[in-house]
Amino acid sequence: MRNFYLFCFSLAMVLMFGSVAHTQSTMNIYLNDGSVMQIPLNQIDSVTHSTDGDPLFEPLVETSGIDCVLKDRFEAMGEVLNDGGLEVTLRGICWSTSPEPTVDDNVLESGSGVGAFMVEITDLQMETTYFVRAFAVNGMGVGYGEVLEVATPGVIDDFLNVSLDYGEVSDIDGNTYATIIVGDQEWMAENLRTTTYSNGDEIPIVTDDDTWEWLDDGACVWYMNDCNSEIPYGRLYNWHAVEDDRNICPAGWHVPDNDEWDELTDLFGGMAAGGALKSAGTLYWFDPNMGGSNESGMSLLPGGFREDDGFFNALGVMACYWTSTDYGPNDAFYRELSYGHSNIFTTFENRRSGFSVRCVKD
Repeated sequence: MRNFYLFCFSLAMVLMFGSVAHTQSTMNIYLNDGSVMQIPLNQIDSVTHSTDGDPLFEPLVETSGIDCVLKDRFEAMGEVLNDGGLEVTLRGICWSTSPEPTVDDNVLESGSGVGAFMVEITDLQMETTYFVRAFAVNGMGVGYGEVLEVATPGVIDDFLNVSLDYGEVSDIDGNTYATIIVGDQEWMAENLRTTTYSNGDEIPIVTDDDTWEWLDDGACVWYMNDCNSEIPYGRLYNWHAVEDDRNICPAGWHVPDNDEWDELTDLFGGMAAGGALKSAGTLYWFDPNMGGSNESGMSLLPGGFREDDGFFNALGVMACYWTSTDYGPNDAFYRELSYGHSNIFTTFENRRSGFSVRCVKD
């Protein structure tokens, strides 16, 4: 352990006399190597010296950031920068709808010791502002990082056709999806986002390119491994997940085969049906989103794809949707749409590719 000696005359004056004309805003800790560690006074409640001269204080903590903000969850990061001379026995994130969250509010623990950590906070309310900060505990008490503010969004449905009536279905993870009746079929009008088969088994999230390339089991991923693409583009799935008997879709729903896609597209002109199936406008599609009227209400979205070697491509440019129909031992059929034309093509690709998924009711 490094030995510290303290220079905090102004702090001592504040403690002894209540106020002085000029006080410093930080406490300087001079290390044996000649460097100086500065700790803001507003993060210090007390300082105690051990018998060998080492100062003891609450852990020095940083709230590093917020990411992956969805309507009911977000990720929060923190780091314990200094243990204060004692073992950090607990660290994590606390949050509240009040501006100064503490460990008496909502808490999610993340191990012990110094270093960086991350937690995913779930089961939150939509359209709500939360105040978040990291904390750590040692024998001197609780140290807190700065407070960050984050607001969860509401339902993002600006890709739907507002002139049509939509239903709703939920998957096993609790994600809800708009649904639309088209002819004699009822389809999901949003891209699948689940990470769980309908029997409760996990669908692995595989981010590494080399691992993805050789998979023979089901897997999913965000486009470019970026959680912020989940809304509205959903996740990308390889065909091994599509064909799995545990069912990637909500209970009572399934991935449509070629014939079921044909039944849908035949209502809007067959191969020329792409414009009627795509979400309208250029908020999510690249300009010009040729023919995109969303007349059907299907609201197909350009979630791009992941090639069988792990390479990502074409977000905003192409929509690729798996069917449940295979094509030989290594490939399977999918439907493809583009921003640059109003057609929908039936083609095939390696089963290890990652495409979007829509489900149709049994």
